Amino acid sequence: MQQQKYTLDQLKLAQTNAQKAGRTKDVELLSRYIETHPDNVSVGENLKRTFLGAVRDTAQSTLDLAKDVTKLKTGVDLKPYVLPEVKEPTNLPLSMTRDVAGFMIPYAGLSRYYKAGKAAQTMAGKIGQAAVKGSVAEQFAFNPDEERLSNLVQKYPNLQNPVTEYLQANPNDPIAEKRFKMALEGTGIAIPLDVLFRGFSKIRKRGKPQDEVVEVKPEEQIGEKPISSDTIDVTSTVEQAKQQVNPQIQPSIKTDTDSFAGNINLNKIDSPEGVKNVIRDTAKQNKDFIEARRGVVPFGSQGEELQAAAADLGMTFDDVTKRKIGQAFNAEEIYATRMIHNQTANEVFNLSTKLQKKVKAGEILEKQDIIDFQHAVTKNTAVQEQLAGMTAEAGRALRQFREMGSSEGAIKARLIKDFFENAPDENTVMAQIEGIVKLADDPQKMATHIRNTHKATTLDKVQEGWINALLSAPPTHMVNIMSNSLVAATQPIEYTVAAGLGALRKKGSDKITLSEVGARIYGSILGSLDGLKAGWKALKDPDSIEDPLTKIEARRSNAISGVKGKIVRIPTRLLAAEDVFFKGIGYRQELWGQALRKAKKEGKGFNRAVEIMDDPAKNFPKIHLKAQDSARILTFTNELGDISKIPQSFLKKVPILRFIAPFYRTPVNIVKYAGQRTPLGRFGSKYKEAIKKGGAEADLARAKIITGTSTMVAAGYLASQGYITGRGGDFKENNIRRETGWQPYSFKLGNGYYAYNRFEPVGIMFGLAADFQDIISKGLAGDLESEELGSLLLASISENLTDKTFFAGISNVIQAISDPDRYGEAFINSLAGSFVPTISAYARKGEDPYVRDAQDIVDTIYNRIPILSEDLPIKTNVFGEPIEYPKGAAPDFLGNLGKTFSPIKKTQETNDPVFKELVRLEMTPSMPRRKLGNVELSPTQYASLNNEMLNLGVKEQIKQLLQTPLYKALPTFKKKEEINKIINEGKRLARDLTINKYPTLKKAIYDQKLNEMTQ
Repeated sequence: MQQQKYTLDQLKLAQTNAQKAGRTKDVELLSRYIETHPDNVSVGENLKRTFLGAVRDTAQSTLDLAKDVTKLKTGVDLKPYVLPEVKEPTNLPLSMTRDVAGFMIPYAGLSRYYKAGKAAQTMAGKIGQAAVKGSVAEQFAFNPDEERLSNLVQKYPNLQNPVTEYLQANPNDPIAEKRFKMALEGTGIAIPLDVLFRGFSKIRKRGKPQDEVVEVKPEEQIGEKPISSDTIDVTSTVEQAKQQVNPQIQPSIKTDTDSFAGNINLNKIDSPEGVKNVIRDTAKQNKDFIEARRGVVPFGSQGEELQAAAADLGMTFDDVTKRKIGQAFNAEEIYATRMIHNQTANEVFNLSTKLQKKVKAGEILEKQDIIDFQHAVTKNTAVQEQLAGMTAEAGRALRQFREMGSSEGAIKARLIKDFFENAPDENTVMAQIEGIVKLADDPQKMATHIRNTHKATTLDKVQEGWINALLSAPPTHMVNIMSNSLVAATQPIEYTVAAGLGALRKKGSDKITLSEVGARIYGSILGSLDGLKAGWKALKDPDSIEDPLTKIEARRSNAISGVKGKIVRIPTRLLAAEDVFFKGIGYRQELWGQALRKAKKEGKGFNRAVEIMDDPAKNFPKIHLKAQDSARILTFTNELGDISKIPQSFLKKVPILRFIAPFYRTPVNIVKYAGQRTPLGRFGSKYKEAIKKGGAEADLARAKIITGTSTMVAAGYLASQGYITGRGGDFKENNIRRETGWQPYSFKLGNGYYAYNRFEPVGIMFGLAADFQDIISKGLAGDLESEELGSLLLASISENLTDKTFFAGISNVIQAISDPDRYGEAFINSLAGSFVPTISAYARKGEDPYVRDAQDIVDTIYNRIPILSEDLPIKTNVFGEPIEYPKGAAPDFLGNLGKTFSPIKKTQETNDPVFKELVRLEMTPSMPRRKLGNVELSPTQYASLNNEMLNLGVKEQIKQLLQTPLYKALPTFKKKEEINKIINEGKRLARDLTINKYPTLKKAIYDQKLNEMTQ
């Protein structure tokens, strides 16, 4: 075999097949070919070949074009000038990227040329220009004799067609025909490419409208413009008129009476649209007076009005004139905005002064004080956002304040409680207040200070991007949907059990009935329809989400502005939309159940329940709030208890800790939900409160424990029959078991294992049941001491409650702190790797199924990126066999895509006699050490060491041993000894072979020994 005849990928595939077949000599031979193959290059070299090669190819093709044009025009055949060659990348995607990049260099230049002033206006003209750009770019990008896209298409029989058959490069064609073919192919590429670019441009425009610049022109006069019909009754005063005559309005922020715009109704500033309406209405009231100033330039002779408006808000002139959201403000609107801004600034200042005096007097700030202050600051910020054309970050907060102001009683109390779930603490508020009072004499700086309280920090932006990267993979959203669906489906079961308990309890009328269960199922159906509408609306407009408690607990929402922010936040928008859908189900389910229960208490029927449903928030606030609680419980977003809030408040105060626990409320609620449905739930405060209330509440609390415990008992029985697995043994033991196809926390169906542990809270309950059954079985068999029994119980609880995806960060940091030498570097590597979107990590496993040996930060990042991961050594088992990731369970018609992104891991049982024997004997042979002496092996050297174990056929030797009658007759301890002898001898030989293979390693070991001897 000569490696020049085969590609690097073909050699690697042949090596893998040889490893699986146990052909050790072929594996060793192929390893040498791979090491010396010319295409076995680093990632950096590949990237250099891609992008530097694209520039070189374009430059070379340009020279070739000049040569061909000269020959066609003059008949003179110039001597070709050949630039230094840049080799092709060693894989197909990067090779294609090089071709595309080469084409885009001249194409982008031509696009800028047309954009500069020659852009077509009609559709036909645009298509024509795209065709011209493509045909010309092709001439500059490619050599007429080299293979192009058409040649690539013709290599695949299913894609072959007469068009590409003609267009493919043919060295025997005349120069003119070669160039003509290139022009046709370039046209075919460019037209769809241009359509794609234009579509993307339109999407960007929708998300971020084009800049509209207010031009300052002396000759410009104010014209009639349409103004909102919703006006405010503003009675102009003489003092106000005087202030309006003077184009240079000086803001005042001393008292309420000092405000020249004191007649503006700031209560209408309850949304971004509300800000616009107030600005338009105020502008309309002042329009006649402004227009009476004939001969006065609207924005001042040198744009003084705009400059003054910008100064009032602590902005630059460009900030105001280059407004990017909606259309540019006219003169009246600029004028009105200044008036409104100064009044909201007065309100902020007056409240700040009042609250500061209150604190200095020794009084404690009340919740309403903080709400009023935050409301005033939000209104002022909203006005600034409108004038500057910034993204309306204050929109959701304004709606929350509006709802608090328009609500009463229990609902208002709930809204205030929800507000303080995400509100800044008192110390932060006092720092804001002190800053505002201190800057009272400098309105510009004060405006900047207020705006900066709403401004996202760099940390906010980084964390927003990181959290969205964590949530970017489809399996995350499938798990969320399926988990919520399981909870929604089991709730009617719990209420049915509660109805049975109520029927057995003869006393009292406060009972859950089967008709209520039916009403809840009906409510779920209606709720799913409501949820679909609300979820779709939430996906399009996240600010439409009414419930402030979501799974995302970031300090700041919408931290990244513009179109890029909308793209980055796609995962969290999807997650929020999913939860809105299920909250719709939970809300309607509880609403119908409570309405029918109340109707039954009143001695009335279904019609009365319908009446209650008409407007529960207004007429029956307790029912409305109960339904809201149920919706939150269904999605695990309910408010935490006092004890659980302590770490949550600490995370708020120290936001850097979000990198350790990006999610807190949801996982805590999941654990609580599961715990309330186990026998331990009897000791919880919720259960005790429900029992104290009695009636339906007590029945439901008991029903939850009965249903959950019954589920766990059933799971335990299935585990005893081998249909459900628990955690298994320790890390080494489980690694050996996995080689037999076994998988922890899985259902065993036929010969396959299907993981269930990601679907919470069912995963916790099944996992605990399977573990407890395993522990009890071992205890009854006398295999466990009392100390071991306790440690296994703790290990099970830890595995099921803390060693989950959502608590992984906390578990890892605890390990890193307790044993930094062992776990510290791994924690840092893992954190760095998590910045690579999870969807990339899943795609990488789909393309490259092998577990790779990532030893540092760069390796960890590469390990989560397709193509780049292939440069890392493959991890092997103790016998040098490559380890693969388990594929996902998915229908066959979804192919590899379904298996890649399935949330259910699946493994298949193997019939490997060696690993089965190791499991039976409870043997856990360790991997070879990464050090030879005290010399650390490089990842490549370590991979070579493990590969030698495969080449030596250690596993095959053990397999042959197992078949001998002598072995079968040995006692267990002797069997272990014989197997260990073969493994240890294999490791010794593998070490010797590896040392001899790498002279530098041999020298390092020799130097180390010499150094020890001379000390």
